[in-house]
Amino acid sequence: MTETNETVAVARNDAEGRYDITVDGELAGFTVFIDRGEQRIFPHTELDEKFSGRGLSGILVHDALEDARGRASA
Repeated sequence: MTETNETVAVARNDAEGRYDITVDGELAGFTVFIDRGEQRIFPHTELDEKFSGRGLSGILVHDALEDARGRASA
């Protein structure tokens, strides 16, 4: 396995209604969310083809769900 020094970050982007994932500051993808009462629905996830095959979609969805769970229990 090749190690990289890339910085991967997931951040909630309320202005766009989505969670963004960046690699070294470059937008790699996003997952859209819609709030319906106490539910947060994720109808669409997209990852730039340039970043495919690196497990970033899994990281994005995991972090988005963790954030949603944290807000639900707060």
